[in-house]
Amino acid sequence: MQGLRFHVGSARVSREEQAYEQSLRMQVERLQRSGCDRVYADIGSRDNDDRKGLQQIISMMEAGAIASLSVVRLDRLTCSPVLFERLVKLMKLQDIPLVTLDESVDIHSMDGLFSADLRVLFGKHELAMIRHRVKKSYENRRARSKANSQVPFGYKNENGQYILDHTPFICLLGDRPKNGDEFIGRTFAQISAQIIETFFEVGQSAGKTVKAIHSCYGVLKFKHPAKVETNLLVFGQEDEFRYSRNKDPRAGVLKWSPDGLRKWLRNPVLRGHTPYKTRLPSSGNVLPQEQWDIRYNTHTKERLITDAQSRQIEDAIALNRSIRGYGHKFAGAPNTFIGILTCAKCGRNMRCQTIKQYGEKYYQCRSYAEERSCDAKKMIKESVVMAAVVQELAAAALHLADLASSPDEIVEPPKIQQLRQQLQGLNNLGYNPVFEEARQKIQTTIDKWRHEEEAKKSADTRNHDLLIRAFSDPKCWLNLDHKTQALVVRSLVREVRSVNGEVVSITLKV
Repeated sequence: MQGLRFHVGSARVSREEQAYEQSLRMQVERLQRSGCDRVYADIGSRDNDDRKGLQQIISMMEAGAIASLSVVRLDRLTCSPVLFERLVKLMKLQDIPLVTLDESVDIHSMDGLFSADLRVLFGKHELAMIRHRVKKSYENRRARSKANSQVPFGYKNENGQYILDHTPFICLLGDRPKNGDEFIGRTFAQISAQIIETFFEVGQSAGKTVKAIHSCYGVLKFKHPAKVETNLLVFGQEDEFRYSRNKDPRAGVLKWSPDGLRKWLRNPVLRGHTPYKTRLPSSGNVLPQEQWDIRYNTHTKERLITDAQSRQIEDAIALNRSIRGYGHKFAGAPNTFIGILTCAKCGRNMRCQTIKQYGEKYYQCRSYAEERSCDAKKMIKESVVMAAVVQELAAAALHLADLASSPDEIVEPPKIQQLRQQLQGLNNLGYNPVFEEARQKIQTTIDKWRHEEEAKKSADTRNHDLLIRAFSDPKCWLNLDHKTQALVVRSLVREVRSVNGEVVSITLKV
């Protein structure tokens, strides 16, 4: 049907929430009532020229398939002067009228085109001002260390402060009082605490924690429906407006993934801190946590994870990532030294296998077993490694017991002392907006160093106490079950190096 031309409408909203609500629906329905044969709807900023609906309209213009173009307002189309000039040239070439329902625009006259150009420029200026206000609002919130608008599970933002969310969320039948009294259910904060407690109970594994939580609350596995493509929405004149939110179907449901749980556990908010600048402004990609601007101890009374627990979580995630779940457990018993025992020749982790005829676990260099790229062929018994480790830990416990129990003061290095002097100099100058960013940056650096030292000291103290309790009395260690022994070893031993069936070095965390 060559030569067929359509009356086309263009609708746009900036955010998906507006599409899910009523804004996009009203635009589409008004354009349909105005006589549009097709309405192309986009979700994106007005200065984004790569919107699929807009590009489809341009393609139709170039093909001579458009009789008229309608929009509710000109800012729904674009605020780019370059793109608008291109559209005007195409519409003049094809003699296509531009219809704006809420404005009077005539691009085919000199005065009308001048007025339209001004509207586009004003729209560009308005967008720049909106973004400037948002940026300044964020900077003001960051300067006052206020809570972010997006909060992690278990928390809510109340008057710019992170507080635990004690709103009832779910009720299990097992929680119902036997006398029939009303039970409000478990709150978001209670479930968050339960998840953290479960993580440590199941051996600090995100996968096992997810399974345990899902089993507790009856969350079954299900196939997620494919995400709906929302970048190109086309409606005919008689089509009813329908929009399915392009969102993870698990949103709002107690449905976790191991990766999501790991990210949640590492969130500084759970430790009582407030993070800023977590994403690249250009792409929106998440930055490494080391590059975040973190304000420490902003809500310590509302934290779910202590500094010592945070250190354990970081160590467990790093260890699990290094072994990638392989060989961590065999026949119900943990392989204690997976991820800890390495080959002294090539430095690669050693893998575990059980030789049934001997009924013992043996470790072998992974490079030799898989690629023959290392000549460390000989295996080492787990019992041999354990004996050497226990001897090393017992000696360390005896040494620590002889030391003074009074904690050492944290001594600031010269670099931190110099920063404190610079901060004092800025404070002596009084308040000046020019110096505020430098002042805050110096203060953040000092707080970060202090927090890391205190967290390290807290973890060291915990490890010292664990070491002394477990090894000061030989009977105490022998009475522990194999699972508890494995957890103790993983908490206290950083690396064991082996070659030719012997242990050559042991590095402890204490």
